[in-house]
Amino acid sequence: MPVLDFVFIGPGRSGTTYMHSVIRQDARIALPQGIKETNHFLTGGKESEDRFWHYFPADCATRARRGEVANMYVYDPGAIPNLASMGAQLTLHTILRNPFDRLVSSLRFRLAAGEITHFAGFEDALNRYPDLVEQSAYATLLGPYMAQFGERLKVYAFDDLMSSPDSVVRQFYANIGLDAPHPIPLERVDRNIARTPRSRLLVRLGRLVSDSLRAVGMLRLLGRIKDSRLVSRLVYCEDPLRVEVSDWPAGVVARLNDEIDQLSRLLGRDFSHWKRPG
Repeated sequence: MPVLDFVFIGPGRSGTTYMHSVIRQDARIALPQGIKETNHFLTGGKESEDRFWHYFPADCATRARRGEVANMYVYDPGAIPNLASMGAQLTLHTILRNPFDRLVSSLRFRLAAGEITHFAGFEDALNRYPDLVEQSAYATLLGPYMAQFGERLKVYAFDDLMSSPDSVVRQFYANIGLDAPHPIPLERVDRNIARTPRSRLLVRLGRLVSDSLRAVGMLRLLGRIKDSRLVSRLVYCEDPLRVEVSDWPAGVVARLNDEIDQLSRLLGRDFSHWKRPG
């Protein structure tokens, strides 16, 4: 049986699609084929080991490293023991973005994907969908992971990824014990930009199809549909989706600022530049 060497655990909207695009161009590394995220380690999602490795290329055992890039694990404490069962060689990786910026990006993306439909303005969206805030509460999310994995949890900054992507890529490769490719293939990478839907009906239909395919385990077909440029052009315009952001509610500012302080203590790094005035 192959061994799993690394997993990006999320959160979403923080550069994991970018990193996945870089890593999958490296023939030394095996990733799931035809789908970015198997969600194998989520609570209730753990299938047989044979089924998990079914998503990987046939020669994955002979490649230098094997891994997965998935956004949902960080939100699910039940994934922690499932990931820990893969062995002491496994390292976990996360990219953290300013939580206020990530929240707005997540709202845009979920609107484009049809996950969020009706709301009356920014504050109403936060009230209707409290998980927008909870999924930016990094200290709460990462605390249990730090307790289980300690130094095997590697943390990168989204700010660094935007200003010097090659430096973050090199950090990642050093953390998995490989030399970074030279040159680093930064020109041919994907960025998961939330774009304006041509039709809300098409988006809702796409969400229904996506959920149905995932429910029956047809992940590779789902991956091919998601990667199809034709499907993308049919459903979305090229223009990025805009969201009007009004004043931040005081309670949300206080909650995320407190999470930022806790995160700084948890990781021993200063993230105070992310904080917003109360």
